[in-house]
This record gives sequence, C-alpha cells and structure tokens, in this order.
Amino acid sequence: MREERKPPDFVLEVASPSTAENGARNRAQEYLGIGVGEYWQLDPEGTMMGTPLEGYRARGGQYQRVETIAGTGRVEYLGSGVLGLELRGEQRNGATVLVMRDPRTGEEFDGDLEASERQRRILEDRVRAEKDRRQQPKGPAEQG
Repeated sequence: MREERKPPDFVLEVASPSTAENGARNRAQEYLGIGVGEYWQLDPEGTMMGTPLEGYRARGGQYQRVETIAGTGRVEYLGSGVLGLELRGEQRNGATVLVMRDPRTGEEFDGDLEASERQRRILEDRVRAEKDRRQQPKGPAEQG
C-alpha cells in the first residue's frame, strides 16, 4: 500500500542570518510548489525584515501578502485562514514573540503556557465565587 503524504498547510519560519542568506524567496517558491497554503516569517531580533511578522497566503499560483487586521488601539494583527487565528509579533526583552489571538473571543495567548494556565484558574475562581455568592441565603434585609 502506498502512503499518501500531504504538505503542511502552515509553515512558520524563524528568520536568522543563515536563512536570510539562503533566500526567503527561494524557500517560498519551494513551499508554494509542494502546496503549502500559508507561509509565515518571524524576525526574532527585529533586524532582518521590515516587520516582525509577515504572512503570505497561496492564491492563483503565487503567494500574496496577508492583509493587516486592525485590532484595539494601535495593535494590528495578520489573519491566518488556516489556523483561524490572528497573529502579531511583539517585542519583549529585545526579542520578537509570536502572539496569537482568537478572533471569536478576543483572547490573546503566546507560548507562555504557565501564564495562560494561571489566567484560566483566575477566571474559574471568579466564576466559582460569583456562583457561591448567588447561592448564599439572603439576609432579612434583602428578603423583601
């Protein structure tokens, strides 16, 4: 039986001096040739590309740059149709971090799973406290 292989739908490349030398255009053409739907580049140092994050979507036999989506304030995202998320690069401590946002909820998350788990617990505690408060018997002044 022959094994069918499917190319990835999404590729994120972290730019480095060595990848810059190899030519991002050549790699993009290779990815396009094998059927990669979205090709993204992240500049971790903020010095090798014009922007910290760039996204490209395959259309009509070529990659077209992903359009910017306005966020709140001055924050701008790039929409990934493949992931169903909005992405942006953010400078933190001299490095670019990939930040993802769920467009349905507005929730942002990055690779910091510990912080994400802490936030989830805080929200669960608030919901539990509110539920407990509502279930408390009313005092005489509140009953009527």
